[in-house]
Amino acid sequence: VFRLLAEIILNRGSRLMIDEIDTGIHFSRFKEFWKVVLTAAKENDVQLFMTTHNEECIKYFKEVLENDLPELKEDVRSISLVENHKTKQVFSFTYSFEEFESNVNLGNEIRG
Repeated sequence: VFRLLAEIILNRGSRLMIDEIDTGIHFSRFKEFWKVVLTAAKENDVQLFMTTHNEECIKYFKEVLENDLPELKEDVRSISLVENHKTKQVFSFTYSFEEFESNVNLGNEIRG
């Protein structure tokens, strides 16, 4: 987490891309993790592009935005990449927070 926060500060006013953001974070710490990361990104004007395949990580991300940081909901987008198995072409689907929230609540697969 320290390294991630340092990278957010170093990338002030820019963007930061993080593959598998949940790596090394125990599920019991996700809620606090998301509060700290999202608050630090907002305070440092850093646009985060993050990937994860962890369903619990996604659910806590949604929960923190719903309950703890609702002012950030308008800034959030979820992008799912889906490959057509026949053509091998990859399609992207972008969701607003409300669409993302609905997909998670319904149990729809968004991890691609």
